[in-house]
Amino acid sequence: MSKEKEKLDDISIETVLDLSVTQIIMLQILGQNIKVPVRFALLQDLNSFILDPKHEISPSSFYNSLKKLEGLGLLQRLNGNDTVGKKIGLKSTSKAQQAIRLINKLTLPWAVSLNELLSNMIPELIQKVGLPTEESEKADNLFILSFDGRMDPNMYRYFQDNWSKKIYFLADDITTKKLKKRGITGFHQSRFTNKIREANDFFDACAIYHYQRGKNIYGIVYHKLLKDVNRVMKPGGALVAQTLAPLPKVGNIYIDSLAKLYSSQPFFYSCKEEDLIQDLKDAGFKDIDSMEHEGFIFSWGFIPE
Repeated sequence: MSKEKEKLDDISIETVLDLSVTQIIMLQILGQNIKVPVRFALLQDLNSFILDPKHEISPSSFYNSLKKLEGLGLLQRLNGNDTVGKKIGLKSTSKAQQAIRLINKLTLPWAVSLNELLSNMIPELIQKVGLPTEESEKADNLFILSFDGRMDPNMYRYFQDNWSKKIYFLADDITTKKLKKRGITGFHQSRFTNKIREANDFFDACAIYHYQRGKNIYGIVYHKLLKDVNRVMKPGGALVAQTLAPLPKVGNIYIDSLAKLYSSQPFFYSCKEEDLIQDLKDAGFKDIDSMEHEGFIFSWGFIPE
């Protein structure tokens, strides 16, 4: 299959949502196996995930799942010979790999409760950075920049209720349309050509989340984008940037292997604390400080007055 054909044959979200838990686990097992497993071995591996023998997957249910995965183009049957005799081997397709990436992207990042994070972290962050706490102290204009184009509704409402009278979000037309479909409205769209559209000294504060070091946004590299953020902020303005801390090794082979697998996913935007601090320094921010909270890194800096 050509690369052009694979690109056109991308997995749909409807197909992924229609998969059962059993089928998702089967695809994960197939994707991690170096050798092509036979059907019987895959059934054994699948049942090894189930602690209670009473709830093991029956052969009939297993074969029905195989049939569905094959029909969706996620699984390929192969014939092979071993010491026992001819058996049917199984192999996941490139479309299955796309499905697993989409499943991980849809589920794993949302396993963290943002509401819990905000309630635990925001009071400390407000105190450290000196963010507004009263309605009268709200900024006139807040600039939001998300490195993956997403805006969480809870985060947006917090910004809207507590930080600023007007909120600007750097986004293209497609992203803006998606946000409004999710019910996120009332923000102003900031556009980007070769620089941020707004004039110098326009924003009182800036919130950057899902920071990804090394990523280009709208054709400009991250460090040039940070310098342009500096340009559009008022003297004395505060910037707060959030990213994920790299997952630490704990010395448990199973947990460390899982952390390695998770970290390799495209949605896992980790950054070292010292690197984020250095990026803010290079962009011209001053009085920079940082803290790590439950696997999240928050760094902040100010525009000299």
